[in-house]
Amino acid sequence: MTDPRQPATGTRASPRLFDRFSVGMYSAFLLWNWLLYAYGPAVQLLGADLGFSAAAIGLHGVALAVGTALAGVCLPVAVRALGRRGALLCGATTVALGAVGLTALSDLPGTMGATVVLALGGNLAIAAAQAGLVVHHTVNSAASVSTANGLGTLVGLFGPLLIGASVAVGWGWRPVVLVTVPVAIAVAVLWVRMPALPALTPRPTWTSPRGRGAATPASLTPETGAKAPDRTRNPLPAAGWWFLLAALMGVAIENATTFWALTLLVERTGAGAGLAAAAGAAFVAGMATSRLTSRVVTAGRSPATVVVGAFVVTVAGWLVLWLSTAPAVAMVGLALAGMGCGLLYPLSASLLLSTARGSTDAAQGVIMLAIGVAVGVVPFALGVLAGLFGVHTAFLLVPGLAAAGLAATRLGTRQMRGSPARAT
Repeated sequence: MTDPRQPATGTRASPRLFDRFSVGMYSAFLLWNWLLYAYGPAVQLLGADLGFSAAAIGLHGVALAVGTALAGVCLPVAVRALGRRGALLCGATTVALGAVGLTALSDLPGTMGATVVLALGGNLAIAAAQAGLVVHHTVNSAASVSTANGLGTLVGLFGPLLIGASVAVGWGWRPVVLVTVPVAIAVAVLWVRMPALPALTPRPTWTSPRGRGAATPASLTPETGAKAPDRTRNPLPAAGWWFLLAALMGVAIENATTFWALTLLVERTGAGAGLAAAAGAAFVAGMATSRLTSRVVTAGRSPATVVVGAFVVTVAGWLVLWLSTAPAVAMVGLALAGMGCGLLYPLSASLLLSTARGSTDAAQGVIMLAIGVAVGVVPFALGVLAGLFGVHTAFLLVPGLAAAGLAATRLGTRQMRGSPARAT
């Protein structure tokens, strides 16, 4: 399917994957993924410190979901009001505040509130950056989005490792989370110094609708300030909604695994908390590997075909993990599952955005809203099931999510082939 979006005026049709703008957008993924992949082990250690139940720990997944959904609501508004640079800076500031709150507060409402704040900031930053990459790279957007997620995951790999090392030497998990603050400051400085480009969307200057030939705010696109097409109430065709479901299943599997893998390893293999937290890095390493090599994997294949295969690989890795009773075998299963899971969200999101009608930021907002539901429901549901039946039995939820995602991808592909591309 051909992407209906056209390159913005004055930009190249196919910019380099590591030009200055792209590197700036990739830094948003480095900031958020550093904290996101450390968050699962950190919040379980926090729960152990404060005596939270499994269900209470799972509630922090709901808080992550609320912050993610709020980011989806705020993104189009923030980009229209402040430009993409302003939205990015708001995101960095907010995620830093949330990280400080998570380490400083010691009751359930406080830690959940801090989680909402950091999830709002982190997801606002990556949503703005991802939409910016799609606008900037146009026909090469899938590669740029995959590269962004791959680099973010690669940095995220160090979060669980450092959590494990910090716990092992007696410092606890808090110093690792607080590293987010200087990282946020560094990326904010980078964004401030970036030159203005159409995809960075400088804050628009609105003119009175009564003036001669004046444009109203509703008639300008948030990407370029150019005349916008008429918006439809439904921002996605049928194929887009199926790809959205596939992306949600990928995110749900990713969050369920990163959130609860530590507990599963401790329960099944007898590993200590520090070793289990470090072992969880195998999943993140697998994700980083597949995302950074996605151009090789997708060469000569349609993205939808790769997504179907990725769901199969994810379930294969899950099976090895679920059956293992030794930490080394569990790590192999986590790495294999990560290699499959790593491709699910970036490729499904790229397929979705290729079907989007109207504003890319609005379509990205839909993704974040829906992901908020998946992030909230799945870790909490798994936490409740873990409290009732044990985390090992609760992890049977994962292959069910993979089956739903695989079916959605196949249905989306059929819809896309059966309907002509619709440019707006």
